[in-house]
Amino acid sequence: MQYNSAGDNTPEKRFSWAYIKEQVDPVLLIFLLLFPVDKVVLKPVTLFLAIIWIGRKFSFKDIKAAPPFYFLILVPAFVQLLFFNNDFSAPHIISFVIGTLYWCMCALAFAVMHNRVSRGYTEKIERTLEVFFLINLLVSAANLVYVMVISGSLNPYNIDDLRFGNSTGDFIRGIFMAPSYINMFINAMFGIYFLYRGRYLYSFLAIAIACATSSNFANMVLLPVLVVCLFLVRDGKARITIGLQLLLYIVFYVLISPGNLAYLRSSVSARQRDTMEERAFSKFYRSGGKLMHYCKVISVCETYEYMTASRQNFILGAGMGNFSSQLAVRTSDLNTSAKSRLFQKLPTYTAPAFKDNHYSIFQAVYSLPPEYHSIRHFPGSFINQLLGEYGFAGLAIFIFFYISFFLKRYRHISYTIVMLALACGFLAFDYLFEYLSAMVFFELFYLVDLRTKPIPVL
Repeated sequence: MQYNSAGDNTPEKRFSWAYIKEQVDPVLLIFLLLFPVDKVVLKPVTLFLAIIWIGRKFSFKDIKAAPPFYFLILVPAFVQLLFFNNDFSAPHIISFVIGTLYWCMCALAFAVMHNRVSRGYTEKIERTLEVFFLINLLVSAANLVYVMVISGSLNPYNIDDLRFGNSTGDFIRGIFMAPSYINMFINAMFGIYFLYRGRYLYSFLAIAIACATSSNFANMVLLPVLVVCLFLVRDGKARITIGLQLLLYIVFYVLISPGNLAYLRSSVSARQRDTMEERAFSKFYRSGGKLMHYCKVISVCETYEYMTASRQNFILGAGMGNFSSQLAVRTSDLNTSAKSRLFQKLPTYTAPAFKDNHYSIFQAVYSLPPEYHSIRHFPGSFINQLLGEYGFAGLAIFIFFYISFFLKRYRHISYTIVMLALACGFLAFDYLFEYLSAMVFFELFYLVDLRTKPIPVL
């Protein structure tokens, strides 16, 4: 039923359930509001409720539409467990089962979104995305106002207080209740999406949220992409929008938060100055000095050393949850007080490969004040996870059954290509698939892109 007549556009009609269902997809909206939240128990519950709500319209075709990567990545994991593993203890098996469920939830999340996008009107799906964006915008703005109040400053980014200053962006978490860079990643993709759909104000606001999170290293991925888009897009208004977004970043780093600019410059210059010997030695530092500059680099070096130690390590890795992942951290004895209640009740499991490598870096960073707990300092990276736990087999599966899954339809998509470049850059900074949030939105934008008229990138 349509509500187009003047009589139907009364306040009572506008707030009726029938009218809301006509304007947005309630299943998709509620799914987006709940599933990406960084609460472990909430994710399977949301998936279950969404599938029940969809009912018989949810079919095997929706699951089959998911990237094959989510199913094939389990092959090296099971091979490693069954044929090259000597630990069949209950804690290890529980950890393995949880890891398997994570990948299954990735596939089911894609299936739910595929069901809604393929069966719904494009305009309704786009309105649903806009409503979600506005809700997260309001929550992010409330986060910023809250910081202003508790810091007693209209510009908490530039005050001499370890809780705020350069760390102010850590409070801008939006609805996700995850590290602020998750909010940054998702809003960066919203910025690209709205830019290519001609919603320039929304695009600017999305990038403004991304900027407010002050995720410096993530900005090193976003800003070059925006510069490239400035030259690729044809529309004059789009170019003006990108120009304003870049200007916003200049104002932010020069006037609003010069401390973040100094922080970023010192990080880059430090990497250029120090020798490889100093980097190697810094892994034994626990004072927060050199370790803080190079723990990301050290973690990659440790992954390389582990992979090249044996043919088995190179091909299959250490196994799921055994080297570098959220799963490895959450099932270990690290940072126990910050774990979810579910993982606090589960038996502790620390794999030898994890204990001998990234464990010590995590332990050192967790021992430091909260302002050091950032993507610069943690060894978290999907690169480490993929190569360390699934080996070269996992890398091949990711390239041929995830990245190529999106690129093979390059003629039918536009902004997804730009988002894929963003996503690949962001994957270097954390275990994004295990958050079940940022990559979920990337895949949703891809599904929407397929349904809309292609917009030329060049």
